[in-house]
Parts: sequence; C-alpha cells; structure tokens
Amino acid sequence: NGACATAGGVCTLRAALQEANALPGTDVITVPAMTIALGSGLTITSNLTLQGAGARSTILQATGGAHGMLIVNSGIVAVSGLTITGATGGGALAVSQSGGDLTLDGIRVTGNTTSIGGGAYGPVYLNGGTLKLRNSEISGNSTTSTSTQGWGGGLSIYSGTVTVINSTIVGNTIAGSSSAVGGGVWAGMNSNVTITSSTIGGNTVSAPSRFGSAVFQTTGGTGSVEITDSVLAEPIGVTNCSAGGKMPTFLGKNLLDDTSCGAAAATRTIAPALLGSLANNGGQTNTRVPNVGSPAINAASTCATAADQRGQARPIAGACDLGAAEVGSDREAAVSVSNASPTGGSDIVVTATARNKGADTSTGTTLTVQAAGAQILAATAPSGSCAVSGETAACALGSVTGGVALDVLLTVRMPAVGTVAVTATVSGDQPDPVDANNSASTSASTPGAAPVAACAVLKNGNAKSNVLRGTPAGDRINGRGGNDRINGKGGIDCLNGGPGKDKITGGAQADKIDAGPGDDTVFAKDGTKDRVNCGPGRDRVIADKKDKLIKCEVVRRR
Repeated sequence: NGACATAGGVCTLRAALQEANALPGTDVITVPAMTIALGSGLTITSNLTLQGAGARSTILQATGGAHGMLIVNSGIVAVSGLTITGATGGGALAVSQSGGDLTLDGIRVTGNTTSIGGGAYGPVYLNGGTLKLRNSEISGNSTTSTSTQGWGGGLSIYSGTVTVINSTIVGNTIAGSSSAVGGGVWAGMNSNVTITSSTIGGNTVSAPSRFGSAVFQTTGGTGSVEITDSVLAEPIGVTNCSAGGKMPTFLGKNLLDDTSCGAAAATRTIAPALLGSLANNGGQTNTRVPNVGSPAINAASTCATAADQRGQARPIAGACDLGAAEVGSDREAAVSVSNASPTGGSDIVVTATARNKGADTSTGTTLTVQAAGAQILAATAPSGSCAVSGETAACALGSVTGGVALDVLLTVRMPAVGTVAVTATVSGDQPDPVDANNSASTSASTPGAAPVAACAVLKNGNAKSNVLRGTPAGDRINGRGGNDRINGKGGIDCLNGGPGKDKITGGAQADKIDAGPGDDTVFAKDGTKDRVNCGPGRDRVIADKKDKLIKCEVVRRR
C-alpha cells in the first residue's frame, strides 16, 4: 500500500524493504545513524538503493545466530554507508547474492564468525549475478567448516562477475577440517573477478590441505582473476597464491611479498609491503596505509580513481600509490607577529604554526622559522624540541596527526632600525599533495625602516634541474634550463623558470612569475595580486581570483 509500517505502526528497516519489494520501480531507503538488531536476514528482490549515514554510524548487528544479513536475489541494488557485523550462523555470513546487480560502496563487513558442519562460505558470497565492491572493508571475519572444506575468508565467489576497487580485504580466516582455499578471495572456476587499487593482506588459511592466503581460483572452467595496481601481502598459513589453483593475471604494477602468484616481472615488485596496521585512518572504513619507505608509494601504473578508499585525493606527489590507501599529509605553515610596528631593539612574539590538513599522520615533522635581520632569543614548542641559532630556529615536532595544529612561540629581538621578514616552513616524511602552503611569511618594521626592495637578491640556476629557494627578502631567481623547482618566500619576487618542465611557487607578496617554455606548474595562491606569464607549453596554474594570468592553459582559481 506504499506505507512502511509494522502491525504496530512502526517503520522498521525490514518493513521498508518488504514494502519496496512489493512495489514497482526503484525505491530509496535512507537509514539514519543507529544500530539495528537483526535476528534474520533481509531479502531484496527489487530495484533498490539502501543508504546508511556512514559505516561508522549505521550498523546492522546480527543477533541469535543470524546469517545472510543481506540476501539479494534480483534487481539492481546499491547499498552504501553501513556496517554488517555479528553474524554467527552458517553459510554466507553477511551478504548472500544469487542474482541481480549489487553494488556495495563504503561498506564494512567485519566481526562475523561461524563454525559449522558442511561446506563453509565466507562473509560475502556470490552465486550468480554481478557484484561491485567499492571503497569498502572486509576484515576480521572467521569461517570454519568442522567436517569438510571452507571457501573464501573475505569474498566467496561461486559464480558471477565481481569488480573490487579501492577496497581492503584483511585479517580474515577460512578454515576446514579437510581443506580451505582463498583467505582473502576465493573464485569458482567460472567466476570472473577484477581487483584494482585494493589491499589484500594478513588473511589466514587453516586446514590440512590449504591454498592461497590472498587469492585462489579453482582450476578449469572459463573464469579469470585480474589484479591491477594492488597489494597482496602478509599471508598466514600459506603463500599469497598456490599452484593448486588457477593463477591470477596481473596488470599495471603490483606489490607482492612472495613469488607464489607467478606474476610477470613487469607487473610486480617483490618486497615487504611495509603497511601500517588496520586502523581508522580517516573516512568511514578502516585501511592499512603504507608506512614511510613502503614500495607501494608512488608506484601505481595509473590512477583508477580520483580518491582512495577514504576519500583522500589521488594522486599525491605525482603518482598514485598501490593499494586502497593513498598516503599523504597536507602540511600547512602559518606565521604571525604580536606587533608589526615595534620600537627599535624591543622584543616581539612570533607565533609559527604547523598544521596537518591531510588524512595521515605526518612523521618527522619539522618547523623552521627564519627572522631575517633579527635575533631569535628563544623558541618553545608544545612537543619535541627547538634549536635556535641566530636568526633561525628549527623545531623537531615529531608526529602530527591529521587535523592537528601545533603552535611554536618565539621571542625575537628587533634591530634598532629595519624591517624583519619572518618565514615559517614545515616539512615531514610523507608526500604532501599541496606543497604551496608549506611556507608562510610576514614582517615587522621599526619606525623609519626602509621597505624591503623588490627582486633584489639574485640567485641563478644552471642548465640542470635545480631546486632554488628564495629568502624572506625580495628575490630574483632564474632557472637556466632543466626541470626546476623554484620557491619564492617573503618579499616581492621575480621568478623565471626558463626552459623545461618547472614547478614555481610564489611567495607571500605580489610576485612576478614568468614560467618560460615547457609544461609548467605555477602556484600563485597567496592572497596577493601576482602577475603570471605562463609562456609556451601546456601550463597549470593555481591562483587567486585577483591574479593577472597570461597565456595559461589550465587555470584553477581559489
């Protein structure tokens, strides 16, 4: 009748699904942040969109040994933003699909466990139809057959077509009294599976006869498994792949920590993956982020998506990372003075800030402050330590988590007469997606001080690729050739890239930037009115609305 209501007049998720199944057309069910206890599965037989408030907020909690919490028999079905957990019954623990077209996006399937007689299938089971798993996590599930065989600790694909992208399948267990296959993914002989930009690791296969901790496909049939730009790592009980199964086809670049999958040398790196633990690294699902030094960083052949599993932008620092997580810390510097017009010889307080705007912790974070023409007397940081030498202070701040800002307070003695340009620069171990905000400048002037001259400090590169950094004063920096990286700082700068593929970042004043020939990248977003002449080539500019841009092909104004 179009009304979602139980006999008691309450609209439950089960009642909403029953009503949607009975009505023609496509229905949308929105579930708020809440935990829903389910004693039996929810069956979907019609075209439906089921939207939770986010996998950390909307939770389907199985009770009473329930299993097959979402049962899809037909229709075009999209499920997003929820967690499925707590199932302890037999068969397919969490999601069971026997037909239709199912998309799981931003889903967590975690903490489901069972031990049964007979064949045991993993928490997400497909027996026909099409399944798309995106931006999702399948972790910490355990499936055991006490009398025969277990298939697939994470994904169990008897038949059908499956696409996995930007997803994490880790820490699952499949066990059997006789045999077990596919700790992460098991694919039947006629199943077709593609896995892209995903992380499969730390899955366990436990049985007298055991095969494929990461991926296993049954031999024979017409099916295939293709894996692209992904990580297969840390097998438990057996190697990532096993000779008893049909080997996957690897495309692009992949990171494997053993040679069991038979991947061609051009498609893989064999090395320890160096991944962090499964954790809440931002977003609605858990991930394993590459640690500093991981071969996964900047190693992908292409960027399959514009963001990683968590929603962090891809790529960072030029190329995408392998696996589901794109590591990066967007470090931003800021600086201010307590008095911009102090008396000569007096002390002012400088507040320099290092902020991490990215999803991942910035390790090895250093904030360097230069007060050109003055003396820094002291510097105090909330963590770590600062070393002061003349007009420079270097503060080792250690690890700065995403969303955190640390303020360093400095006491600076002004000269009798003059202008002091103060520049703060932040750096760290992780790739930074926006290095244009790594430095910030301000100034303080005693009465009668002359202004800082524009374009006065000369620095020239050579024919090679140079890294040329300006001073807090007005700089004139010339790249002579090669792919240069030029950074203006304080003062009014004249920056000339010259020939080559240059990366030019203006300072905090109204700068004049000539990119020169080549496909250059120019960062002129600093709140001042800059003049940017891109010159020949296909150039990319990030600028303020007030900047004057000449011959620039790709422009992004903020």
